[in-house]
Amino acid sequence: MKNVKQIFTLEELAKNSSSHSIPLKILMLADTKHSAVVVNDHIKGITEFSKHQYHIENPIFNEKLAYSIELANFDCVFIHYSICILLDTYIHQKLREKLINFQGIKIVNIQDEYRWINQIKHSMVELGINGIVSAMSAELIEKVYGCNLLNGVIKVDSLPGYVSSELLSITPKPINERKVDVVYRGRKLQYWLGELAQEKHQIAAKARKYMSNKGYIYDIESDETKRIYGNDWFDFIQQSKCTLGVEGGASIFDFDGSIEQEVREYIDNRPDASFEEVSKNILYKYEGNIVCKRISPRIFEAIALGTVQILFEGEYDNILIPNVHYLELKKDFSNFPDILEKLKDLDFLQGIADAARNDIVCSNKYHFSLLGRGIDGMIDVINRGRSEFCVSLNC
Repeated sequence: MKNVKQIFTLEELAKNSSSHSIPLKILMLADTKHSAVVVNDHIKGITEFSKHQYHIENPIFNEKLAYSIELANFDCVFIHYSICILLDTYIHQKLREKLINFQGIKIVNIQDEYRWINQIKHSMVELGINGIVSAMSAELIEKVYGCNLLNGVIKVDSLPGYVSSELLSITPKPINERKVDVVYRGRKLQYWLGELAQEKHQIAAKARKYMSNKGYIYDIESDETKRIYGNDWFDFIQQSKCTLGVEGGASIFDFDGSIEQEVREYIDNRPDASFEEVSKNILYKYEGNIVCKRISPRIFEAIALGTVQILFEGEYDNILIPNVHYLELKKDFSNFPDILEKLKDLDFLQGIADAARNDIVCSNKYHFSLLGRGIDGMIDVINRGRSEFCVSLNC
C-alpha cells in the first residue's frame, strides 16, 4: 500500500479547500456555555467561515440529547476541544455508543495534549475518529500521534486560537490615554507539566517584586480567583499600556498518568513542597521529554487591543519579531529595569503597538477564517481518502 500523507498544516488545507463540493451537514459537539471568550470565538471561527452547514449541541450533562439526537441526519460529527472525549459527563454513554456506530466522518479537535495521552488515543480508536485537529506543531503531532493505532487518521497542525472579527472591529485606545502601566492575569499550573508551564506564574511573581514601591501602576495576579472573563477581559487589557506574557504549552508530556501520580503522592506527604523541590526529586527525570511551545490566543487579543506586550524570550511560532512586535524580556529579568524605563516613552510604545497590530492582526494572516477554511480542506481530504478506499473495495 502506498504511503499517504497524514499530517497537514492548516494553511495548506485552507489553500486547497474546494468551493465546489456539496455542503455537508455537520454536528458540532461543544461547550456553548463556556465563560471564556476565546472558546466561544473558536467555535464561531469554525462554523461561521465554513462552506458546510453546522448544527451545534452541548452534550455536557445532557442525557436527553444523548437519547434524542439522530446522527443519521448528519454527514460529519466534529467534537470541539471544549468537550473531553474521555468523560461520561461530557459525552454520555448512550451518545458514545451512537458515535461509535456512526458511519460518517468523525473529527476531534483537541488542546492541552500533554495529559491523558494514551487514554485519549485509545478513545479515538474506539470512536473511529477520521481526523484530529491538534494544537501542536506537525513535528510534535508525529511524536504524539504517529503510532499504528492512529495510522490512516488525518492530523492537522493548528494554532490554539486566531483573531476574531470582533477583535478586528475594535478601535484601540491610544497609549497616551491609558493610566495603568502593566497588567497581567496568569495561573499556577500543575507541577507535572514541567518548567515551561510554571512561567505563567513566575513572570507575575517576579514582575510584582521588581515593580513594587517604584511608582508604577500595575495589576498583576496569578491567583485563580483573580481571573477575568468576557468583555471585562478586553476592558482590563485596554486600560493598560502593557501586559506580560509567555508562550503557552508544557515541557513534560505524561502519556500514561504515571508522572502525575508520582507527583501527587509526593505532595500528599509534603503539602508545602515547591516546584523546585518536586523538580529536583522527581521531575528532572521527565523534563523535556516533549516540549510544546505555542503562541497563545491572549497574545493575539493584546495585539488587536493595541496593548504592548512584555514577553519572555521565545519562538512564538515565528510569528512575532522581538522588539518590533513586543518587548523581549529575559527570563532572568536582567533587562527588566531597561524595559521599565521604556514605559515612560509613550511614542515608542505606540510604535510597538501599531507595528504589531498592522503586521499581525490587520494583515488577516491569522484570522479565524483560516481555521474554518482549513477544517473544510481537512474534510475534503478525508472524503477523498474514503472514496479511494471505497473504490479499491469496489463498493
